[in-house]
Amino acid sequence: MVDSGIHNGFWTNWSNGKYLGATITLPATQGLILVAFLALFVQASGGFFWRVVCFALHQFRSSSRAKDGLHHQQQALLRNAASSSNAVWEVTKTAWQWRKHARNTFSRSIPLVLVCLVHLAIFGLAGLFSSRVVTTGNEALVRSDVCGWPKSVPNPISTPEDSFTESQLATLNSQAVLGRWSYTQSASYARTCYDEQTGRFASLCSTMVRPRLNSTITRGAPCPFAADVCEMPALKFDSGLVDSNDDMGLNARKEDSIQIRRVTTCAPILIEQRYSSGWTEFNGTLPGDTYKAYRFGPDVPQFLPENVTMAVSNYSQYLAAPPYTTGSFNSYLRNASSSDYIPISDLNSTDSDVSILSIINRAVYLGNVTDPLFRATNDSYLPGFKTASQVASFLGCTQQYQFCSRRTTCTPLTGLYDVRIEAAKTLNLTPIQASTFTLLWKSAWSMTLQLTTVLLGSNMLLANDYLWGATSYSSSLPDNQWEVEAANMHNISLAMLQRSVVEYASPPDIQIRPGLRSPSQMEPPADDGMRALCQNQKVISKDHAGFSVVGLAIILAVGSLLILLDLFVARIVLWIGWGRFASMQDEWVQQGLLQVQRQALEARGIGPWEGKDGDVPVLVGDGDLFRSSTTTATESNIQLKRGVVVGYQSLPDTPVT
Repeated sequence: MVDSGIHNGFWTNWSNGKYLGATITLPATQGLILVAFLALFVQASGGFFWRVVCFALHQFRSSSRAKDGLHHQQQALLRNAASSSNAVWEVTKTAWQWRKHARNTFSRSIPLVLVCLVHLAIFGLAGLFSSRVVTTGNEALVRSDVCGWPKSVPNPISTPEDSFTESQLATLNSQAVLGRWSYTQSASYARTCYDEQTGRFASLCSTMVRPRLNSTITRGAPCPFAADVCEMPALKFDSGLVDSNDDMGLNARKEDSIQIRRVTTCAPILIEQRYSSGWTEFNGTLPGDTYKAYRFGPDVPQFLPENVTMAVSNYSQYLAAPPYTTGSFNSYLRNASSSDYIPISDLNSTDSDVSILSIINRAVYLGNVTDPLFRATNDSYLPGFKTASQVASFLGCTQQYQFCSRRTTCTPLTGLYDVRIEAAKTLNLTPIQASTFTLLWKSAWSMTLQLTTVLLGSNMLLANDYLWGATSYSSSLPDNQWEVEAANMHNISLAMLQRSVVEYASPPDIQIRPGLRSPSQMEPPADDGMRALCQNQKVISKDHAGFSVVGLAIILAVGSLLILLDLFVARIVLWIGWGRFASMQDEWVQQGLLQVQRQALEARGIGPWEGKDGDVPVLVGDGDLFRSSTTTATESNIQLKRGVVVGYQSLPDTPVT
């Protein structure tokens, strides 16, 4: 999403707690190697544990009483089976061969087969799912050489254009280019990831810790202005409490998180019908030009005469112009200096910020449009086509914000600037929470409808999707297009909120103008609390993998324990119980593969041997050569002299049968 690096190594993901959150982040290629190693390690430890299972079964079945051949062969298989899968085959094959020579061969073999299959299933699944035990997803901490907000000019929208200094203009240029870039990215993200069918684009929406911030939508809400101003019931969007940790990706303890909420209520309003004048001559412009004035509150500063909020030229309706021209008029509660108009009483609000979106519609539609924001029923000069029913249409919206600490103590819903005052009075914030509040408030400032309309203009309108290319001709629009536009503006704002938080820790690197890139235009944080946030922002990185330290430790510890059990348990048991269970332990030793081979060689007269009570018997002497495949010692290449194998003593002179 942003041009950032990722922290590789150890860190604590506080969303999972101090201990379970201990995480190691690795590049994806190294992560794959670790996952493969863990799968192999689990399988290897399972193989070692199989020997422990075999030892336990062998000793449990061992008896000093006489047993049939099937029993002894099963004991030999338990003693020497290399794996549980091999044992399943060998036990089954043995039962089949003995079916006519022993009783109940299959019923006596089934328990052994079941034990083998259970072991095989447990460690097979453990190998497959070991990565799921240790991986924590693709959450990672961003790392950037630059952190902070873009340098800014206070209240640039309400400042007269001719009052900027050269330095302020350079700063304003960077601020505007960066702002438009971020808003363009947010608009694209909103259309992709806030769509109802988000699953189609899951891979494109996997950069944020939370792909989308869900909202509750209420249709038929009360008009947020004077009752007779709204043309129809309002549409209300409530983001609910958005958590700084869980939803925005800040990596902090749970008790240091805060929550932000925004409630937006919009409805088409009757400004054209109630607060506009007729067409009036406009002296000093083109001959015959007239204008229509709209008076729903004086602008700040006072650029237009007679308390006019906006004016539309008659010629602008006919001269070459885009299909839609948008504007916005915004009043912030308790902050007139940041407002660009003062609403009249019918449009005023005592507990919210007010934004009025205007749309001048020059589109030519194929058929009637009955949507109140894009209504077009006037006949065009082309048969079958319709033009706008009124010069301008308006969508009125109120915006309210709320901050909470630990989801228990909250400010009232109020305007953006007023909520800072309420937070200072209501919330008892820790130093970390105070820094987080500053970050979220600044991000909330960047998500206002004022900036949405100023930086995106008519490009934010989804009605553009119906245009016939680079013309003013358009398909007809749905009857609820205003609801679609209001929802899209709300979604763009939420996407911008998400982006702003991440961009603070890892600003984008784009070209502002030739020779100037955006990182040089960032203002670094001034205090330790804000600097700490630079190191604690989580994102989703498909190029990295996170591993739980606790999961790794458990797998390595349990696996190592199983390996140690195989290496030592048999020896310890044999040493402790050598006197009391001599026959059982002797059977285990003597049925070992190398001991069985020794016994076969002794039967051919090759010996003497030492280590008959261990795992590896060896011939006494320096180790001369002999053929293991011959049937008697005299048939081998070993030279005999007076009944003695050269270098080895034969057992009796008479061959053992």
